[in-house]
Parts: sequence; structure tokens; C-alpha cells
Amino acid sequence: VPTVVTGAQDGHIRVWDLRQKLNTFNMSCHPGGAVNDLGVTVRRDNPLMVSTGADGRLLILEPRASYRPVFELGALTEDFLYSLLVLDTVAFVGDGRGKVSCIDLQDGKKQ
Repeated sequence: VPTVVTGAQDGHIRVWDLRQKLNTFNMSCHPGGAVNDLGVTVRRDNPLMVSTGADGRLLILEPRASYRPVFELGALTEDFLYSLLVLDTVAFVGDGRGKVSCIDLQDGKKQ
């Protein structure tokens, strides 16, 4: 099913079914802050979705298990999380001070 995933100012992530033109999933992932970025791995054997929010957290979600959070990382930076790049099994997160953190998506640990 072709889908689109969106993040919103209210901290919710929503999944949209493009065929039915319906919101099929809605989850509060970053309460008290907007969703900044979303990224998805391209692995068919273990797809993961990554989100960062204005609450300073990074979430790794499992789409095949109703987007259950697999790992949650807080306090990655003392500044705002500005950018996210997801490549295979790692995510790179950049903050307002120019610091880039590398996260292993398989174990949820900062490298």
C-alpha cells in the first residue's frame, strides 16, 4: 500500500494511505514539541523509521509493529536538532551548534 508519513507541529506522526486518501495511523511521538525530521531505512528485512522533535528526542520506530518505539534517545544535544540523515543502519543528527551525532539504528546507541 503506498503511504506517506508526516510530522506535525503538535508532535504527532501520521501515516496516510494514498489509495484511500485516509489517515490510517496517528501517534503522539514528541509531546510538547513539533516533529522536526523523519527518515526511513530502505531495508526490506528490517525497515525502521526515525524521527527527531523539538523536545530534543530521537525515536526509532518499527513500522511493521504499529510504529512501536524500538529505541528512544534523549539529551542528544543542548541545542535544537536541525537535521537528520538516515543511511542503512545509521542516522546522523545535526544540531544548532554544528555538532553531528551518529546513532546506530540496530542498538539505539550513539557512536
